[in-house]
Amino acid sequence: MMNKIWITIVTENQNTIDKANSLALALAEDLGFKEAVKIEKYPKFPNSYKIELETEDLNLDDLNVQCLKITSKIALAWTSYYDDDTNEIELIFNKSAETQFAKNKYHVIRWANAGINKT
Repeated sequence: MMNKIWITIVTENQNTIDKANSLALALAEDLGFKEAVKIEKYPKFPNSYKIELETEDLNLDDLNVQCLKITSKIALAWTSYYDDDTNEIELIFNKSAETQFAKNKYHVIRWANAGINKT
């Protein structure tokens, strides 16, 4: 079975692709992910990029806990949704005045979504 944890991030105040690439590389390194799957301009907000990351294939018993641990390395707090039928979670992050970023370089993250793909 191939399992992956994925994260989609939307940035703010990123006026060049180089800044988005730099953030993507830092996230991949800090989270133990392979390099970004995709980086593209995000048209909904000015000076924003969408970064998509995913883990290598994982063979872990509890991917939900692993997903929670990985996202806590970015920021707190995340809204969680649990699907009882599949035993999977999806996490959503929205930047607010109460946000606690794990590292100062992550302050440009405006929104994020994380979850699990089981195949």
